Amino acid sequence: MGLRYECFVFLGMCLTGAALGLLFDTVRTLRRPLPDRPVISGIADGIFWLLAALLFWSALYNFSSGRIRAYEFLGAGEGLLLYFCLLSKAVRFILEKILKIIGLILKYLLTPPVFLSKILLESLCRKRDGSGRKTALKGRRE
Repeated sequence: MGLRYECFVFLGMCLTGAALGLLFDTVRTLRRPLPDRPVISGIADGIFWLLAALLFWSALYNFSSGRIRAYEFLGAGEGLLLYFCLLSKAVRFILEKILKIIGLILKYLLTPPVFLSKILLESLCRKRDGSGRKTALKGRRE
């Protein structure tokens, strides 16, 4: 192994560390609007750690053919640190805006079905009295 190869591995692991930071910010941003319950936190944390482990070990395998060296962990840590110092705030801002836009799109896409279902339910919950007029079924009076 030459110095050039080890520099390539180190830089690749730095990029992997930055990708882990991006993954963390993504999970954190997606989890923010959800209620803060232990079950939801546990599921989100489990998904993060599963994806982080897959990303880290696949990068380790692809960059260094599975050889484990201390400088690879240092490279991933350095990439993570640089990501959080330089990019995290801007990335979270962008992710929050994207999430807000997706929420608005879903709101407008789901509004017509909700509105139509309310109209349908309202028409089904009314009955006709003897005069042909519709009356609401709030309570029966006999």
